[in-house]
Amino acid sequence: MDHLIKDVQVVDGTSAPWFRAHVGIEGDEIRVIRDLSTSPEAGKTIDSAGLVLCPGFIDPHCHSDLWLLRGRKHTAKVLQGVTTEVIGSDGFSFAPLPPKRLKELLTFWGGVAGPADPDAPRTESFEGYLECYEDRIVSNVAPLVGHGTLRLNVLGWERSRARPGELEAMGRLLRECLEQGAWGMSTGLTYPPCAYADTEELKYLARILGEYGALYVPHERYTLGDKFKDAMRETIEVARYGGCPAYVDHLFVTGLFRGRSGELLKLVEEAREKGVDVTFNQHPYDAAATALWALLPAWLMDGGPEEFLGRIADPEVRRRVAQEMSGRRRGTFEASEWESIFVGGVASERNRWAEGLPVGEAASRAGKEVLDFVCDLLVEENLMVNVVIRRSVEEDIPNIFVHPLQIVCSDGILFGGKVHPRGYGTFPKAIREYWRERGLLTLEQVVHKMTGATAASLGLEDRGLIKDGFKADIVIFAPERIRDTATYEDPVRSPEGIEYVFVNGRPVVEKGKFTGKLAGRVLRRNA
Repeated sequence: MDHLIKDVQVVDGTSAPWFRAHVGIEGDEIRVIRDLSTSPEAGKTIDSAGLVLCPGFIDPHCHSDLWLLRGRKHTAKVLQGVTTEVIGSDGFSFAPLPPKRLKELLTFWGGVAGPADPDAPRTESFEGYLECYEDRIVSNVAPLVGHGTLRLNVLGWERSRARPGELEAMGRLLRECLEQGAWGMSTGLTYPPCAYADTEELKYLARILGEYGALYVPHERYTLGDKFKDAMRETIEVARYGGCPAYVDHLFVTGLFRGRSGELLKLVEEAREKGVDVTFNQHPYDAAATALWALLPAWLMDGGPEEFLGRIADPEVRRRVAQEMSGRRRGTFEASEWESIFVGGVASERNRWAEGLPVGEAASRAGKEVLDFVCDLLVEENLMVNVVIRRSVEEDIPNIFVHPLQIVCSDGILFGGKVHPRGYGTFPKAIREYWRERGLLTLEQVVHKMTGATAASLGLEDRGLIKDGFKADIVIFAPERIRDTATYEDPVRSPEGIEYVFVNGRPVVEKGKFTGKLAGRVLRRNA
């Protein structure tokens, strides 16, 4: 036995009551020894007094795709206890793509994914892309293929419905990616080019997902119909038609619909009663984050990022945008309406001063109207800007969070000095807030939402539980000390109370410090 954690309080990921046991690690597998009178020999024994051992946390929605390829520089998640991250969220995976489209996507999605490491390998194929992660990642990755990526291959940035031949071409690509290890398809239906798809296109692709038993993972179409419940209704319709599980990313309620989260939850419950497999994830924060360009009218992105940058540099286009947005309840370019939207990250030192400032205040300091400041910043940073939107819907967060179908995600954007703190604090915050401080859930329930429940929803059959023979992805933490330290004012801070983290049986965190080991694996579906 390589490691032995003696007489430890085990929270096994099932939501069942904790128990005491010795937990051993042999190679990359777990061994649970409930007979405390035995003491197997081990290469290393860990003192577990006052500590809790549980499965490694699984982040089902993140934006670590490019950060993982930085190898030992990517510690934001393992220091939280995350041992597996699902990549390819919100409709965008960085393969399969020809070089021109990859370059466009790196620009378009740069405010969310951050800059690509120039030393990271690149490839056009999905299989080759997954191989890029082998032997260079700190935690496991479970890949999704992006619907937007499929569309870029076949239609580019064309704003149109897919024609029959184009649907077939996207379908062929989707099949290839599923056969090469993708766990399903994500889509970001408020972002182009995903937003250009109609429901029939989604249903066509969902039927293929259903054939493979793969996941449909939507960032929903919040602009649809009544802009509230119709987005969920579309998800349910797509999943029902496709015969595939739907796993909704970051279910939330905007300020316009504050207090109505129960209506969305009821739609999910009713769908499940009718046999549609719908679940959802959510992070424990009441602020959102996205790319700055996403706050502007969608038509600006017609034709892709180069067209976008050309348009917003045109004074006539800016006047049109200002006129269009000034009448909207959300998104007006009056500075007073932008005081709840903060600059999270920029690419260049030239504009680093703006990080952490409300957009309205940053515009004032620059001596510009807000519209001009926003457009100029996007041009200067080649779109690589993200924002934190601090418009509270606090009363809906716990209502969604405690629901039995809810699973914890970070939706963590890691690029930026004043980025949203969820990338650095989500999982310890969930334990601290919902168990220790507010008592809304038991410790076993919170851990279940970050481990066993997530593994079951994704289809990870040998992770997410402390069980004989399961892979040794393990977290050991101090229950009374675990806490997030990342704040909106100082977000790039690691948590406290995470003492040990094992990935595939190898210690990547010891006594709260990163060991430098690259222990992660690419988890391919049906591998």
